Amino acid sequence: MFLFFIALAFSQSQTLDSHSQNALRQTQELLNNRVKREQAIQENPTSQAVGEKVEHLTLGNEEHKDQVFHLSAGALENIAKEAGGDAGKMQKIMQELQRNPAALKNYLSKEQLQQLKSLGHELQPKQKNP
Repeated sequence: MFLFFIALAFSQSQTLDSHSQNALRQTQELLNNRVKREQAIQENPTSQAVGEKVEHLTLGNEEHKDQVFHLSAGALENIAKEAGGDAGKMQKIMQELQRNPAALKNYLSKEQLQQLKSLGHELQPKQKNP
């Protein structure tokens, strides 16, 4: 699923230094705040591409877009903890998941997986009965 392009992973063992915690908090705030998020999407070409993918994925449904970005904010915390705040390690995780999206389930909490599955069911096109 597209979510791994935004942020991914799961771990409870690593702690973050104050700089990493602050950067994580700011990024999560951006992802979870619709107004700030839309402003960032308009200002950055990379963010625009992500925004367009989320827009397409959710068919423009604002509630579903919020859910995608909320899940991404939670997953980002898991990535940061897994990587101990090391940007290089975080990038490696992202690259791994781009090569093998099925590995996503190994990096998300049970609650996050359930949220992702529920969102996926909501976003699936309705099947026509034969």
